[in-house]
Amino acid sequence: MRFILIITILALTLSIGVVQAESGDAIFIQPSSSSVETGQSVTVEIIGVAPENFSDVRSIQFDVLYDDTKLRLDSVTEGSLLNNNSQDPTYFGYTLLPAVINDLYISRNDTHGIHTNSGVFVTLAFTTTSSGDAFIKLNKLIWINSTTTNETATVVDNISITNATVTVTPQTNPPGGGDTGSGGGGGGGSGGGTIPPEEEELIPIEVQPTEINLSLLIGEESTQTIEILNDRDEDVNVTVSVEGSIFELVSIPETFFQIGAGSTYALDVNVFSLESTQPGLYIGNIVITADGEHKVSVTIMLEKPKEPLFDVFVEVFSSTISVGEDLPIQIRLVNMGDTERIDDAVIMYKIKQLNSGDIIVSGKENASVGQEMIFSRNITLPNDMEQGRYTIELNVSYDSGTKYAYATGTFDVKYVTSPDVYTPLAILIIMLIIIPVAYLLHRRRHHLGRHVLYM
Repeated sequence: MRFILIITILALTLSIGVVQAESGDAIFIQPSSSSVETGQSVTVEIIGVAPENFSDVRSIQFDVLYDDTKLRLDSVTEGSLLNNNSQDPTYFGYTLLPAVINDLYISRNDTHGIHTNSGVFVTLAFTTTSSGDAFIKLNKLIWINSTTTNETATVVDNISITNATVTVTPQTNPPGGGDTGSGGGGGGGSGGGTIPPEEEELIPIEVQPTEINLSLLIGEESTQTIEILNDRDEDVNVTVSVEGSIFELVSIPETFFQIGAGSTYALDVNVFSLESTQPGLYIGNIVITADGEHKVSVTIMLEKPKEPLFDVFVEVFSSTISVGEDLPIQIRLVNMGDTERIDDAVIMYKIKQLNSGDIIVSGKENASVGQEMIFSRNITLPNDMEQGRYTIELNVSYDSGTKYAYATGTFDVKYVTSPDVYTPLAILIIMLIIIPVAYLLHRRRHHLGRHVLYM
C-alpha cells in the first residue's frame, strides 16, 4: 500500500553535483545520460540541494520507472540526505513491480527536518541486458516538511524533474589476431589493385515522437500518431512490432508497409483497455524496423474510473396516520463516490401493505445531486385505505440505471374518531336535556312548598 506522508509540499532548490542555488523547484537523476555496453553495471543517484532557509525537509516519496527490457535492477540503497549521514533514524521502503520501484519513501523519525542542505536521496544500481536507449524516470513526486496533514499532501505537478537515459551498446569484441602485413615479395611493381569505393552514408529514418506517455481510465481508448520520415531517394520497407507489458493494450492496424522516397508516413497506434484489464503501470516499446531499429518508448498508466456511489435515507415523520391523511416523509441522498455530481438519479417510491404486499401508491421523480440533497414530500394516500401496517420503499437508480440504492420505512393507518366533531355535539345534547329537566324539577318543588304553607 502507498505510504501516507503526513506533510506538505516544500519548495526546494536542487542541482546536479555542484551545490548552488537555482531558481524553481527541481530534482535530478545523476548522471542524466551515460553510455555502457551490454552486461555492464550502471549506477545512478537521485540527488538534490535544499537551501538553508528551507531546511525543514522531513520526507520524500516517488515512483521510479525504468526500461526493464534493457535494464535489470540490482539494488536500491538509501542515501544520506534525510538520515543525516546515518546519524538520524528514518523509515525507508518501497515495493518492486515490473519495471517500477513503486512508492519509494524516506521519512525522518523525528519532528525536525534535515540539518544539511546537500546529499543523496537514493542510489540505484542496474545491469544492462540489451542494447538501445533505456530510460529511468521519476513519477508521482511528493516533497514535504512539518507543516501538513494527510489531507494536504499531494503529488507535485509544477516541479522541474530531470530524468536519465542510459545508452546501451553491444559488447565490443576484441580485434582478431591475424597478420595484417602485405607479404614480403620483391620489387616495385605497380600496385595493381583497385581502391574500393567509399560506402555511401545512408540518411537515417527519422521517427517522431520517440516517447509516448499516457494516463487512461479502464475502458477508455486513445489514438496516437507516430510520424516516420523517409528522407532518402528510394523507397523503404517498414515493419512494426510491440514489446513489453504494453502488448495487451496496443493495437497497430498496419505492421508492414512501404514509405516512398522523400515521404512521411503517419502510423496510427490504438491504445485501449477492456473492463477486465487490471489497473497499473504498463511499459514497453513500439519497435520500427526500417534500415535499422527505432524504438518509441511507451508508458501507460491505467487507472480505475471514478465511480458514483449513493446512499439514501427515508424518514417517516408520523408513525401513525388516520385514513384520508397525507404521509409526510423526508428523503436524504448522499453522494459517497468519486464523482462531484450525479445528474441522472431517478427516485422511485412504493407504498405497500405489509401483510399482503399489495402496492397502494407509487411515484417517480428525477434528481441531480452534488454532495448531499435533503427534501420533504407529502404523499397523498387513498381515502379507502384499510387499517394496518404499511411500508414505504425507496429505490434510487443512477449511473445510467446500472446502480441502485434502497431505503425503507414503516407506518400505521388507523380509523381515529375526531373529538372536535362528536364530543361538543354530545355535550350540547346532554345539556339540552339536563337543563329543562332541572328547571321543571325546581318549579315543581317550589309549587309544592307554597301549597303546604297556606293550607
